[in-house]
Amino acid sequence: AEAARPEAAEAAPSPAAELVLSGVRARIHDDLDAPGALAVVDQWADALLAGSPAELSPADLAGARLVRDTVDALLGISL
Repeated sequence: AEAARPEAAEAAPSPAAELVLSGVRARIHDDLDAPGALAVVDQWADALLAGSPAELSPADLAGARLVRDTVDALLGISL
């Protein structure tokens, strides 16, 4: 298993990742709108990838784990 950086393991997820969780939940609640849920994830990923990798914070890394877990649990897609 890959060792995580200690500061990343302790960080809370970024607010943007929290919005992905609530957005995916809302889309699934709306008649199982999986395409809409994936659009929420795509928008988050596009915004995250628009910046430099050097600018990623521990909260961004924790947020990426939250988004990964959200997509796996709610959409059944393993990233």
